[in-house]
Amino acid sequence: MQTIGAVLRSLRQDKGLTQAQLAHGIMSRSHLSELEHQNYYPTYDKFLRLVNRLGLSLDEFQRELTLQQENEADYYAHRSNDLVNQCDFIGLANFLKTEFTVEIAQRSLYLQHKRLTLLGELEFHQQAGQIDHAKYRLLFTYLLNTAHWHEYEIRLLTNSIFLAEYPLAKTLGNKMSKKIASHELYGREKNIPILFNNLAELALQNNDPHQAVIYCDLAQHFAHQMNDLYNQLLATINRSLAAAILTQQADSHLATNLTILQVISCNLPIPKNARMNNSNALKNWIKSNRKWVRIFCQILRDQ
Repeated sequence: MQTIGAVLRSLRQDKGLTQAQLAHGIMSRSHLSELEHQNYYPTYDKFLRLVNRLGLSLDEFQRELTLQQENEADYYAHRSNDLVNQCDFIGLANFLKTEFTVEIAQRSLYLQHKRLTLLGELEFHQQAGQIDHAKYRLLFTYLLNTAHWHEYEIRLLTNSIFLAEYPLAKTLGNKMSKKIASHELYGREKNIPILFNNLAELALQNNDPHQAVIYCDLAQHFAHQMNDLYNQLLATINRSLAAAILTQQADSHLATNLTILQVISCNLPIPKNARMNNSNALKNWIKSNRKWVRIFCQILRDQ
């Protein structure tokens, strides 16, 4: 997050002023240098005179500070999202090491959460789905301790749920369901189908098909409300997988639906957070549960 000193330096440079020119008659050049590096804090009167010399009021300076802080956070978010969506995990590792560092993340809670989630994405890829869940407990402690969830909390849970141990994921899923039932989340539903599809995949990965069916029904319900065809299809596929595990009989439409999912994943705009967290997770589940895939194929051949 941009500091007051950094924004002051940026504005000074934009106006073509040297430190000596801006500081003249207000403070020493060395004090201004220290202020720009956040090592000196002037009196209110001196700071106001500096801002006025830059041609700004305090309100205008505050707006500039807020804008630059938002732009900085957006840069780290958008750049890292691009690397994840491109599956450029070597680039992501380098970005987290050289640019989006621990020091940068400490500037805001949002950046801390974002970097931790990205580290989880990286570990998931590098370790073939094996995760040290303890590393990411901070994310879920925050969610458990936050009484009122807003769009940020829902998005955070949607993006990071794969980093939680399954019992904890179920607890968070139950908390989400209660908030839905109490209408606490009215008007904030856009990530809900993605979240419940992610929870359904976790349930399948943890051999809990009964719970997977519950999550799939919730995902289908909200996806239908929002005309979200992608997540409707994904919920249908997940439900078919869960039903096949329970009944040992595969839905004859499963192969067709998987083909459709592959086609639309490659050719249509996918809801934000869905491509990586859903279609790839589904493929990973199929790869890691080849016994069930063989059963599905055998049942389809028999039918």
